[in-house]
Amino acid sequence: MRTAWTAGPMMAVLAFGTAATQAELIIGNLNAPQVSSTVFGGGSVSQFKAVGFTMGADAYFVDRVTLAMDMQGGLGNPVVSIWSGANAPQTELAVLNNPANLSGGGTGNFAFTPTGSFILDSNTTYWIHVRSDPVDGADFNWLSTDISNPPSGPHAAFLGYNFNGSPSSFYNRFEIQGTLVPAPSGVAVLGMIGLAASRRRR
Repeated sequence: MRTAWTAGPMMAVLAFGTAATQAELIIGNLNAPQVSSTVFGGGSVSQFKAVGFTMGADAYFVDRVTLAMDMQGGLGNPVVSIWSGANAPQTELAVLNNPANLSGGGTGNFAFTPTGSFILDSNTTYWIHVRSDPVDGADFNWLSTDISNPPSGPHAAFLGYNFNGSPSSFYNRFEIQGTLVPAPSGVAVLGMIGLAASRRRR
């Protein structure tokens, strides 16, 4: 008697599971009217700017964090990261990858992505943290709106903005897109169905 493993049914189950989960808006105000900006680099006093939010009842994988920016000549080097902290950013958790089109300069929406899987846990507070490296490097701007356009979304609650350690009323424009983390029971069921369907005894 030999046990043979076939990939077809398992792949079908996995494909079904993948199709059932799509990137969703978690929180943001990316499309709000442009009003002002936070300047980074040698021409500013900016050490960092961060926006805080608290996740809802579900956990999400981070797909991308998009910022509205003016990269000017394209020589600036923004460092975009995710931090934890109840009332202010306290601990850096992950540094996101810069998009290739940053070096082209100009104004637009720039998407920063995690290197691997990063999960925003349910009922947990996080911060999107932006700084320049080096601090006195080439200038760039994180574009902002006014306080009448706070970030909002179906899966997180807006906490506030923090500039150099103090609250800020410059509401910089951003958006977080993510994919729902499947419930453990759902993952287990998919795995059991796939194994059962792919096993053939001869």
